[in-house]
Amino acid sequence: MKRNRILNMVMAAGIILFAMIVSMSFTACSVNDNPTPEPVIPEPEIPETPLQTPLTFEALEPGAVVKFNINTEAATNPVYYRTCAAGTWSQWSVYESNTDVTLANVGDKVQFKGDNDSYYSDATIPNSPSRFLCPNACKVYGNIMSLIDSDDFEHATTLTEPYALYALFAGSKIQIDPENPLLLPATKLSPYCYFMMFAGCMNLQYAPELPATTLAERCYAYMFSLCRSLTTAPKLPATKLDKYCYYMMFMECSSLTSAPELPATELAEGCYYCMLSACTSLTTAPELPATKLADKCYGQMLAGCTALTEPSELPATKLANECYSLMYQNCTALTEAPELPATTLAPNCYCQMFAFCSALTKAPELPATTLAKQCYFCMFAGCSALTKTPELPATTLAEECYLAMFLECSGLTKASDLPATELAESCYDSMFGRCENLTDVPEGLPAKTLAKRCYDSMFYGCKSMVYAPILPATTLADSCYSEMFFGCEKLECFVFKPDFEMPIVLPAETLTKGCYYNMFAGCSSLRELKCYATDISAEDCTKDWLSGVSTSGYFTTYSYLPWEENSPNGIPAGWRRHNIDGGDEGGDEGGEIVIIK
Repeated sequence: MKRNRILNMVMAAGIILFAMIVSMSFTACSVNDNPTPEPVIPEPEIPETPLQTPLTFEALEPGAVVKFNINTEAATNPVYYRTCAAGTWSQWSVYESNTDVTLANVGDKVQFKGDNDSYYSDATIPNSPSRFLCPNACKVYGNIMSLIDSDDFEHATTLTEPYALYALFAGSKIQIDPENPLLLPATKLSPYCYFMMFAGCMNLQYAPELPATTLAERCYAYMFSLCRSLTTAPKLPATKLDKYCYYMMFMECSSLTSAPELPATELAEGCYYCMLSACTSLTTAPELPATKLADKCYGQMLAGCTALTEPSELPATKLANECYSLMYQNCTALTEAPELPATTLAPNCYCQMFAFCSALTKAPELPATTLAKQCYFCMFAGCSALTKTPELPATTLAEECYLAMFLECSGLTKASDLPATELAESCYDSMFGRCENLTDVPEGLPAKTLAKRCYDSMFYGCKSMVYAPILPATTLADSCYSEMFFGCEKLECFVFKPDFEMPIVLPAETLTKGCYYNMFAGCSSLRELKCYATDISAEDCTKDWLSGVSTSGYFTTYSYLPWEENSPNGIPAGWRRHNIDGGDEGGDEGGEIVIIK
């Protein structure tokens, strides 16, 4: 067959060619038994991949000095180094801690490697971190894992010991080139492993990639804090977080203009605490899709971001302790708050959340009807552009729940009703303190039984307030009204309905320790008060309660009570005494007790 003939021809040609090669070789050897050897051509050097390149510093200015201050109590194995000048590498040698390596020319390099699982331990004495000191501008690149595994660092992806590379470059004048970057390839991290790694690196503009998807406690804490030239944050793909993993990671990165994506939907305690605080160039907050929160998870996350105008959506309906505490504090460009749909609150959940957001014009709705301890503590304190409060429908209060909620909201003119009838200790303490333009207050505060310090300083320093809410309580508690209207210099009376004024009436019969202490001190327009107390023996129950009121007025009481005359602790000087039950200065004129419904 044709196919077999072709195959036979190829085989025959191969035999002939082999015979010719053998014949030529034999002939050459017979002519010259000592042939001239072929010249040896060196194999070209195979360039290292980025993962194969040890940690490298390259001088960006002549005479740059690099030195490694090693905590030898933690890093017990030798560290090796080699240098490169004019393209020639030296041999690897043992590096003596804190020895200057001078890179004479721009482009000269030094590399480091070692076999230490950690370069810092908080148990060592002294416990200073191992740190590269670079007072001159240097570019740093290569694989950081060459410090962990000197032989096989290109495959090393695990950090096993806490504080492994803690504060390694802190304060150095290093730069990272995104085209030839520093690699941090570990995907299994250890607690505190990169803590403060680049803190205070003022020249750093680009960050290395961070590929880990499962984090460890405080692994990135303070990592880039005070890196004021950093313009771009690395991608953060992690979906499994740990305690305080991003704590203060980018604090005061004042050139950072955009935040990284944060895909995690289940958070950990303090995971984003102070993460982007004082990033003064940041205009938009990152998306925060998580609905399962953790204690302090967003605490101070964006505090001090003075250029921020777009907040994150916050979809969670069940909150955790301090979850949003100080989250947007001092975000002075923020005009609108995110919606807050949560109905299950937790202690301090909104604590100082928008404090000193001086451009905020509208507060979000707060639908929760059951409150938690200090849940609204200082939530809008210092929000000077707010003119009215949101509706506050809560009927179940908690200790200090409204404490200083609108403190120093100087633009506030209207306060919503407060319907709760069962109070808690200090629940309204300083709620509207120093709201100097507040004039429209609730018609009344309906609780009949009070709690310790419940109204303490509630309207302290509200200089524009003319009318006080009706106070129907008959069962008092220690310091319940202490300093409630202190410094309300225009306060005159109650307003029961529009255009219907009536004197301030205090219907409780038995007073308690400090219950009226300084209650109306500094109310220089107040000129009438009706007090139905029958027992005023409690300690300091009326101490200075009418200090600084009008120099003339009317005080209605029972004739048999031993009030101090011409005294801020009793009946002020210049005031006439009217007795409910008749007496020297006439009987009560229309002094019925008003109980609001």
